[in-house]
Amino acid sequence: MQPSFFHNRRCARAGKHDVMPQWRVSVTEPSTDDFRQLLEKFFATAEELGFVAVDVNSGNLHRFIGVYPSPNHRMPACCGAMRNAMQPGDSIVEEPPKGSGANLTIRYQLPRPK
Repeated sequence: MQPSFFHNRRCARAGKHDVMPQWRVSVTEPSTDDFRQLLEKFFATAEELGFVAVDVNSGNLHRFIGVYPSPNHRMPACCGAMRNAMQPGDSIVEEPPKGSGANLTIRYQLPRPK
């Protein structure tokens, strides 16, 4: 049976129950590097499952790593890591008006160049 997070056979969606690894990260003050490492794990998982793209939402990514929503959130670091991970062919699906926010969604093409 195909997991519910796959909206089609070509693109996975990294969200609450998506291409997330089976473990949770709990970081009290996540850094840009923490978000980058988690993104790399999402990419690797989606590639292993044969997808050609994965959609990642900043709110879901931050909730997965912890400390969101809260007054001590690190959404700018999360969005920065997501934007820095973009490569040619990737696209912004949804963008908050101020640039950093829980509704930033980026479609990353797979496989990722090494």
